[in-house]
Amino acid sequence: MKKFMTAALAVLLCGTALARPTYVFQPDWDAEINNDVNNPATGKPYTQTQVQTFLDNVKNRGDDESKAAQVLRACGQVQIKKGCHQASEPHITIWVDGRVKSNQVKACQKVDPDSAVHVNGCDAR
Repeated sequence: MKKFMTAALAVLLCGTALARPTYVFQPDWDAEINNDVNNPATGKPYTQTQVQTFLDNVKNRGDDESKAAQVLRACGQVQIKKGCHQASEPHITIWVDGRVKSNQVKACQKVDPDSAVHVNGCDAR
């Protein structure tokens, strides 16, 4: 019984560590004006997969207590309003809708997500 409980706890902890929000890309997130910074690896604007990977990396950075990192760790659904844009200060604009059921948890409510948040550094090499 102890082995079963230990295994169950390990699976639960691993699942929690790997949890990530559902990303919902809003219409025109990748319009030329909203996604106009090129990925250094491809020389092209960021793809949906690249944006998701970048946001997951921000979420998993344990020492990053930025508002964006808190939102990405705590909330169940994150809406991408703009891809990597503004070459002078490259960032991705995200939004969490407080009415979304998966976001109605205390952890997400604590970070007050009902506003746009900038996730900076999307063109980091």
